[in-house]
Amino acid sequence: MFRRLIATSSTWITIPIRLALAIIMVAHGSQKVLGTFSGPGFNGWISGTTPFSFMRPAWLWLAAALLVAQQLPWQSLDMFEPYLWAEAFQTPTLVGDGTFVGSVGLNVHFNSAVTWKNQVAHVKFFDWLYSSPFSNSKNDINQFYSRLVMAF
Repeated sequence: MFRRLIATSSTWITIPIRLALAIIMVAHGSQKVLGTFSGPGFNGWISGTTPFSFMRPAWLWLAAALLVAQQLPWQSLDMFEPYLWAEAFQTPTLVGDGTFVGSVGLNVHFNSAVTWKNQVAHVKFFDWLYSSPFSNSKNDINQFYSRLVMAF
């Protein structure tokens, strides 16, 4: 059953689906970075404003997300890919306006089209600019995600 679930076949039906998704991703990226379709362009993107004055240089803080992943180099373990991910952002909520998400995970690549993704995350809320009437630490969240990703 599992081998049948992760098996790939040589069919032509996936070509138009992949081409359509590639066109969408290229259009989206060129709108952000190149300025096509009335997008901000690279200079507009990196000259944006940050929510806090200490966030300088702004281009570094605009996407305060870090993703580090490395496939293990040994032949017998090359299907495993551990990673670290961290994100910080400021959005007013009832439990605080600052949010930090830190996570570790392990991707298991069965073949080029099937990956099993596992992730453990801790979400921490805190007061950054505003004072929340609620206790921030009581609302922190620990999460575990496990998902099977299949590309067609």
